[in-house]
Amino acid sequence: MVGEFTDLETLKIAASADRFSSHPIAISIVDFYEGEYYEYENIEEVPGLGLVIKTDEGTILVGNRKLLGKHNVKVNDKKAMVGSNVFVSKYGKYIGKVIVKDEIKESSMNVIRRLSRKYKITMLTGDNEFIAKDVAGSLGGINYESGLLPEEKITIFNNLKTKNPKMYVGDGINDAPLLRNADIGIAMGGGSEIALDVADVIIMNDDLALLEKALEIARKTKRIVFQNITFSLGIKFTFLVLAGFGYSTMLMAIFADVGITLIAVMNSLRIIYSRGKK
Repeated sequence: MVGEFTDLETLKIAASADRFSSHPIAISIVDFYEGEYYEYENIEEVPGLGLVIKTDEGTILVGNRKLLGKHNVKVNDKKAMVGSNVFVSKYGKYIGKVIVKDEIKESSMNVIRRLSRKYKITMLTGDNEFIAKDVAGSLGGINYESGLLPEEKITIFNNLKTKNPKMYVGDGINDAPLLRNADIGIAMGGGSEIALDVADVIIMNDDLALLEKALEIARKTKRIVFQNITFSLGIKFTFLVLAGFGYSTMLMAIFADVGITLIAVMNSLRIIYSRGKK
């Protein structure tokens, strides 16, 4: 949700450019703006930075402070405010910013707080320290790394120490490289197309509660697979020993082959049955 903006001209430029981006912040700005748009044609989206618009009169920038700094545009605004700051420059001069405040669903906060009791959660974000600290605090004081570009997110993610597989959840074009390289990449259904393409799992209705349910199904699936393997090998080994002493019959051989398979299949059906009850 857009909280503040410098002036209508700044908002109009930002909305006109953000129509060409699938980033959640861009979508929020476009949804908020209700006026007419500038018709830009030559637009480049720079992952982790923002949008660069080329016009006959000069270059227009819509993005974070790093984008403007990269193009030698000085931002004369050091006031820190809670929210994602989208800075706008026109023809080499900074003209203002749009502040998009994140609204975290109560249900999402509860899910992350519950998951943080079982798993080590680290938030990797391109937002500044001030914003990241505020959001991490509202999520129960989880770990966070702020001001990251997409390639920096990969470095931080790879440096996280754990003996278990690592999972990453994201939805934007900036998250795509990490979604592809993570052990398990999970994208939210309303995210960018590239994020959906490279993810291993897609949460279709953007409800984090489904992530918690997916983890429960995964744990139960793992238990059932282990049960099936242990039971099958145990029975086959037992019948193999009996056959070595001459106590095996044709009926026992059939049970050790077809019977065990049917039992394993019926045991696996518990996964589907448990999903239907919830």
